[in-house]
Amino acid sequence: MNTDKQINFIGIGAAKSGSSWLNNILMQHPAIEIPPRKELTYFNRNNIEGGINSSFDNELDYYLRFWNFTDKQKIRGEYSPQYLNDLEAPYKIHKAFPDVKLLVILRNPVHRVLSHFEYDQHFNGIISKQLKLNEALEKHHYLLNSGLYAQHLNRWFNIFPKNQIKVIIFEEAIKNPLKTSENLFHFVGLDCPKSLDFSVVNERKGIKSRTLSKLLKMPGKIDKKLEKIEPWKKVKQSGFYNSLIDAKTYLVDKNVRKLEKTEFAEAVYDMLNQYYKKPNEELAKLLDVKLDHWSY
Repeated sequence: MNTDKQINFIGIGAAKSGSSWLNNILMQHPAIEIPPRKELTYFNRNNIEGGINSSFDNELDYYLRFWNFTDKQKIRGEYSPQYLNDLEAPYKIHKAFPDVKLLVILRNPVHRVLSHFEYDQHFNGIISKQLKLNEALEKHHYLLNSGLYAQHLNRWFNIFPKNQIKVIIFEEAIKNPLKTSENLFHFVGLDCPKSLDFSVVNERKGIKSRTLSKLLKMPGKIDKKLEKIEPWKKVKQSGFYNSLIDAKTYLVDKNVRKLEKTEFAEAVYDMLNQYYKKPNEELAKLLDVKLDHWSY
């Protein structure tokens, strides 16, 4: 591994909390190099839903291939929101890049969990469309667990100094995107560009074709069956395999349909608000901020 190749910042979460919006802002700076593929998911041993991340055991050189490192003056980074929840990601990142800056964006956990539920049901296909919300929450524990921000952040604060971790509250960020961007770029060591596009990305969406949706799940099923076979592990580290992943992403992007927003019952919000009441208080204390706007 070339020790001259350094990553300057890594976005670690949270999922469905505005990470795509934040990543989009970062990509607009001419002095920043971010890989075309969002979510490299290299440092997490497990995926958010609990599955094994087959990239975890790859050498660091595999991860560094996603940048070209031709311009030594550029600031380099990536954003993979799966890192925040993972138990081993903080240790692995610290071992590789102890001085890296970490970015976190957090959204009202009630809105976050509802967004995550819809995304994994209608787009990712992880959650059966036959399941109602309460059934999905009972079966897929990661939905609620992902919003326990203080619990997850404490792991990172135990390993990294607090001045290396920038925590952004999503609702405050979209109210004042310019100030958020100025603070963000200052944190990574750059001036804020004069012109930025703050368009919201990652709207509620699904795959247009059911047939295509089923076909796109096939690689994941094959991967699960072959992940322990040594020759397959080598294939997954190849440029050819990465090209296939990028081709799949392209197909998905070209076959997305916008879905209407779901109206959940007031009882759902009351239940979730009560569930996150204490965790939100713990987070407010941890960050020394007020989060009253997260209450109903």
